[in-house]
Amino acid sequence: MTKIEKGNLLEMTSRVSTAEISSSSPLSDVNDKSLLQILQQQNAELEQTNSQIKRFGGEEFNDLMARVLYWNKEKGAKFLDNLTLQLRSPLSENSSIARNIKTETDLSQYIQPTPYIHHW
Repeated sequence: MTKIEKGNLLEMTSRVSTAEISSSSPLSDVNDKSLLQILQQQNAELEQTNSQIKRFGGEEFNDLMARVLYWNKEKGAKFLDNLTLQLRSPLSENSSIARNIKTETDLSQYIQPTPYIHHW
């Protein structure tokens, strides 16, 4: 199968059940019903993952951010960029998050200097 055929096949799996395959469908030529079942199962798993991510964007995300004490600006920005489709706009702004989270500079003040040991 070419990439285009695979793409068409995967696109159709969300609308296909084993009972309803039209003759014009690219899946009508597929004789292996186990392939259809595998593709449908993968689609269901993808939908479940998407719903978990959407749930994460709600109260659970607020709870997570309330517990975060350290924020790496580079990694944190990438983390938020990956979730911005599910997040409300105030949560996706780095500036609003940075007010409540400690950075490396903030935490460096708590590092105790190594005591000097005087050798006689």
